[in-house]
Formats: sequence, structure tokens, C-alpha cells
Amino acid sequence: MKQSKLTAVLLTLTLGIGTGIVDTGYLMSPRDALAADTATTGESTPQSDFKWSFDSVNKTATVTGANVWFGQSGNTESSVVIPDTVTNDGQTYKVTSIGSHAFDYQDGVVSVTLPKYLTTIGESAFAYLKNLTNVDFSQATNLKTIGNLAFVGLQQTTSITLPDSVTTIGRLAFAYAHVSQVNLGQSVQTIGEKAFAAMDNLAKVSLNSNLVSIGDQAFVYDSKLSDVNWSDATSLKDIGEGAFVYAGLKGTIPIPALFKALAIRRLLVIKLPGSRLMMHLKLSGHLLLPTIKLQTR
Repeated sequence: MKQSKLTAVLLTLTLGIGTGIVDTGYLMSPRDALAADTATTGESTPQSDFKWSFDSVNKTATVTGANVWFGQSGNTESSVVIPDTVTNDGQTYKVTSIGSHAFDYQDGVVSVTLPKYLTTIGESAFAYLKNLTNVDFSQATNLKTIGNLAFVGLQQTTSITLPDSVTTIGRLAFAYAHVSQVNLGQSVQTIGEKAFAAMDNLAKVSLNSNLVSIGDQAFVYDSKLSDVNWSDATSLKDIGEGAFVYAGLKGTIPIPALFKALAIRRLLVIKLPGSRLMMHLKLSGHLLLPTIKLQTR
């Protein structure tokens, strides 16, 4: 029998029911928002408005908190522009880090512009800010790490494009955000557990060729998510359990993009018709594939 030539192999999958559960204990805000003023500014927010720690050896500075209530209690400044550099005792320091819980209770903040030397955003740095509708990453071209819960509950509804320098997105980093699209940039290697969970407006995610791992329940309950560029994820090796449970993802996935998906809970074996090729895909324990279409010619 003449063997047909395999030129394209596509896998159509429907991601549906499962048992994934979001840890809602991390997704509850403990406070009520105060009314925010809509004043804006294009200049850096005064250094004195923030609390700082300084590394005198490396000449770097970390934002550890604020000395004012932005957009609250008579302060009209609701748009925060973190400065690129600050001074201390006559010395200039590059702002490279935003500390854990740095903006706790700053519900008057409407927008944040991140500084260009920033490398790390700490845990819960901007968590639960009920009026934060815009985060500008465009200047933060040295940013590498976005910490756990850093932007949980973000109210921004437009797309977010992470700088190409970002390598790690922490656990629950953007959970419950209202962002419509996420562009990972070129260097993200790890998406943490529940990093983009329960995002009710998320429709599209752009992966990259350096992505290695997608954490457990990373996109759980993203019911509008229907567009993921799997074909670009050529380094992907690990898709965590329940990563897309209750997501709205449907479509075709080029099989070569998933050949290296090795560390997942269940094994699906597909034998291609008219071919000796046997493909092994490890898929999440709660992923269902009721329809498989293989296209050959």
C-alpha cells in the first residue's frame, strides 16, 4: 500500500470540564476603596512621596512603601510615575526594585508607570488596588521578575505587553485581573501557578519560543480565552495540571509545538493513520479531548 506523505499534523482540542480550583483565599481584598481623583501627570512622582531602602554598594534603591495616600485624603496625585533614579546623602541610586506590599491600601492609584532600571516587582506590590486601571511597562526594559500576587485584581481592561526582559511570572501574579490580552514578550520562561487565573476578560495570550513551563491552573476559569499561539511555544516542556480547566480555548494546535510537553499528568497516545509515527503527548489530568482531527495529505 502506498504510504501517504504527512505534511501537516494538527490536533483539534476542546478544553472543558475539570476539577481545578482557584485558591480564593488569595483573591479577597481586605479593604474598601476610597474615591480616586483622576488627576494625571507626565513627570516623575516626587521622591519624597515614597519610602526607600538603599544599597550603598551597588547604588540601587528599592521602593518599600509610600509616605502619602495617592489620590486620597486630600492628595490629588492618582497617577504614579516611579522615578528612574533617586538621591540619598548626595549619591544617585538606580531604582531597581519595588518591594513586597509596597502599595498596600493605595486604592486611590489609577495608573502606574514603571522605571527603566527596574528588575524586580515584589510579592503583592500592587495587589488588590481597586482603581488601578493602567500599568505602563514600556520603560521597564530591564524587568526580569514579576512576583507572586504582584498585580492580583488589576482593573486594567486593555492589553498588557510585558518587556522582552521578563523571564519569570510568579504565582497568582495577574489573577482576577480584567486584562483582555497578554503578550508575554520574548524571554518569559516560567508562568507560575494560577498566574492568570480567573481573568474574566482575557481572550488572547501570546506565548514565546523561550517558554518552558506553564504552572498548575495557570489559566483556570478564563472563560473567554480562545486564542493562544501554541505554534510559537517551541521550547514548552511542562503544562501543569488543570492549566486550562474551564477556559474557553478551542481550536487547532500544531503537534510539533507539543512534542516536548513531557511533565504532565496523563498520557495520550496517538497513532497517525497511514504512518508508523507514534506520538506521545502528556496532557493535564483534567484536560478533555473529545475531538481529535488529524490532517494528512
